Amino acid sequence: IQAFARIRLDPLGVIKVVGFLRIDGDGLVTSIELSLDAGIGGDIGLMVKGTALIQLNTTGSAKSFVLQNGEEVMVADGLRIFISGSVDFLGFAKGSGTVDIAIGSFGFRLMFDVSFNLAGLQFKAFGLAAVYTGKNGGPKGLVLSVGVSAKADADIFVIEASGMLMLNTTGQTVDGVESGFVLEVSGKIELLKVLKADASFRIQVGGENKPAGFWRFDFSAM
Repeated sequence: IQAFARIRLDPLGVIKVVGFLRIDGDGLVTSIELSLDAGIGGDIGLMVKGTALIQLNTTGSAKSFVLQNGEEVMVADGLRIFISGSVDFLGFAKGSGTVDIAIGSFGFRLMFDVSFNLAGLQFKAFGLAAVYTGKNGGPKGLVLSVGVSAKADADIFVIEASGMLMLNTTGQTVDGVESGFVLEVSGKIELLKVLKADASFRIQVGGENKPAGFWRFDFSAM
């Protein structure tokens, strides 16, 4: 079953829908894409633009399909939800980014890259969070890599800060994250464009090729 449709949701606007569904002896496979090309919600002061993709495959292996428009779609085993877009609330708060969620025999993985602008405060977060089951000889444990940055520039003060948190309990490098724990933060602050300060610190516990019980702390300030 394939579907190509436009759905009008007053007062939000129009949503385009493209998708397919197949059920047979192997299981269920579906892929649905929602598109907000022109944006919705403008009439109520909330403008949303972007796309959302929902895929589900219970057959145990990746499946590919060719849509009526000639486009080939690959659906991996498990569940995937991908969202990419932007939001504008009365011109006061704006945000954009992507979120990608996957659940399968390997475990659970969440990847994200989002940014916000709230009345002059700029905030950005990006990273990965995953739980691996160790199935088929793969890694087993928790992998976390999160980066955050913030910036505020006002007449009397300026603040800039960024940090990175990484955690890997699998005992091996996975998704580019080494085993162990690392927390790293740095930033600066200015008052009246005269008083200035910079500081940073880094904490590391464990790691590949490190002895048992290894830890390290580094700090600097100017």
